[in-house]
Amino acid sequence: MVTIETGGKSLGMLVMGGVDRPNAVFRRGDKPGVFVVQIQKDGAAKKCERLRVGDRILTVSVWMELVCMCGICSHSLAGWLEKTISFT
Repeated sequence: MVTIETGGKSLGMLVMGGVDRPNAVFRRGDKPGVFVVQIQKDGAAKKCERLRVGDRILTVSVWMELVCMCGICSHSLAGWLEKTISFT
């Protein structure tokens, strides 16, 4: 699990994917999912030093509840990530 302390600011990363975007595959051979595609150099994701471009996000923790990213659509993805406390 990766925990990112945002201090009330953005996560500082860009993700892509969702069940409505089956072609959003980061590496050849990957199944569709939610992937980290960019990490801002001064953002919270970079400071945690554990996330890498290409990582697949399986679940996020939102106020003590795990939310699976396996069946999420791209429209809902941003909303969940805004509330996220940690990733697996």
